[in-house]
Amino acid sequence: DLDLIESVSENKKSEEIITLSFDELDQIKNIELTSIALINARKWLILGCYLGQRGSDLLRITVKNIVNIEGNSFIELEQQKGGKKVVIPILAEAEEIIQSGIPYKISMVKFNKHIKKVGEEAGIIQPMKGKIRDEETNLNKEGVYPKYKLIGSHVCRRSFATNFYGEIPTPVLIGITGHSTE
Repeated sequence: DLDLIESVSENKKSEEIITLSFDELDQIKNIELTSIALINARKWLILGCYLGQRGSDLLRITVKNIVNIEGNSFIELEQQKGGKKVVIPILAEAEEIIQSGIPYKISMVKFNKHIKKVGEEAGIIQPMKGKIRDEETNLNKEGVYPKYKLIGSHVCRRSFATNFYGEIPTPVLIGITGHSTE
């Protein structure tokens, strides 16, 4: 009977982990947007995918978090979950956004709503298996959806970890994202 018991990690294997590739980030970066709210959400999304933080930590970043260490710019913050202090190198793509002005504050709910719209506008429509909340029943409904519908704040940290895995030494990557294991 023990064979019938599934662990949490085995259950999760049925879902694909949603990440944005560098090409998809370029698509998002290069679309023409007119809505100030969507432009702001796009800035947070791209910033998040190059800083590797959870949405809750990302959306708290201000100019006060930026430090200069030996001529290089970093973001220092204490992660809300786990209380880990992290020092994040500011890569060129993130620096570009910061130089144009750190995006204005936004709630997590609005961030998640707006980045879906940004993904749709950018044509991030690859069919993906996942769950979305059914507005009528308020329950998660599993199915195959265009990728943009599955994008949420979690995509930032996961995209960073996936895109830079093998490029940045794993202990450094884990130190930036705050993941507890590889």
